[in-house]
Amino acid sequence: ARHLGHQTAYVNGEHVSSASVIESGDQGKTDRMDARVIAMVAEMDKTQEERILEGEYALLRELGRMYEAETEAVVRARCRLDDLLQKLFCDLEKDKSFVFSNTGGAVAELYGWNPKKIVDDGFERFRQKMKQKGKGGHEKTLESLWEQAQSSVRQQMPAGRRELLEGRVRQLWADYTRHEARKKEIATQMGELFKQLNRRGEAPDCIDDLDAAMMARLIGESGPLSDFDHWREVLHYCGLNLYERESGTYKGETKISKKGRSRFRKVLGQAAFALVQGENPFAAYFKRKRAEGTGYWKTMVATMRKLCKVLYGLAKSGASYDPTRVSRCESQHAKACS
Repeated sequence: ARHLGHQTAYVNGEHVSSASVIESGDQGKTDRMDARVIAMVAEMDKTQEERILEGEYALLRELGRMYEAETEAVVRARCRLDDLLQKLFCDLEKDKSFVFSNTGGAVAELYGWNPKKIVDDGFERFRQKMKQKGKGGHEKTLESLWEQAQSSVRQQMPAGRRELLEGRVRQLWADYTRHEARKKEIATQMGELFKQLNRRGEAPDCIDDLDAAMMARLIGESGPLSDFDHWREVLHYCGLNLYERESGTYKGETKISKKGRSRFRKVLGQAAFALVQGENPFAAYFKRKRAEGTGYWKTMVATMRKLCKVLYGLAKSGASYDPTRVSRCESQHAKACS
């Protein structure tokens, strides 16, 4: 249609689905009926603008998809490794974080987490190899690993199965390290693009406890925040706007619509989770809401909404991030400064 010189616009598919009942009196669907309903929705001025990102924003959004794909690959590799270690090194008493630490990585590369190979090497040789490869693993840690290997090797296994599992562990470890390296490479690229936008005044400053890569993911999903006239429009865009159901004496629970950009909502959730772990106004806000009796997920959504507002405020004002503004409205801030 655009090639033929026509003006085009989007209409919400959900609006069309609901409006078809009004237009025809039933829930039927045909191409001819859809055309009439779409025209009716457009006449009601319920169209949506086509938002095409360009330049660094388009690159950030594409890199964000790549980053997410690598993250999912890392999680899959970690889960499969954990499952295999329960079979191969059954008496390992260390947690998952240890398996993916420097010491755990040394065990994976030197022994493929095969307890028989560890025991066959003898403790002194095992200790020397680990010290060289694992960048100074603690003596007590190495001793406990040795004891757990001795216990695990007593497990009865069919001939060749231990070597088969070891080979699979090595494959998965290689997958894990490869995807983790790609993640870091993509994060570096995103961080550089974000800094370019920030230097030109087209992206807000970093918020404390969020690195450049996370800020890049956020604005890659939001696009230029200058496109929005109000922070409420940003909430609608990511589906964090609230809706409620009530009729007469019935009053339903207030929920978020989840009708906006789901990937933006996901990244906001990850950023909010990182923020509430630290010591900052977002964490204080989260703790206060929880102390008031608000449920965990409702409080997390409230923190996401607050983060969204702060991002919009920084982008619109061009001001540097000020932690004191997170917990104050404009009038309170003006009083405090006067």
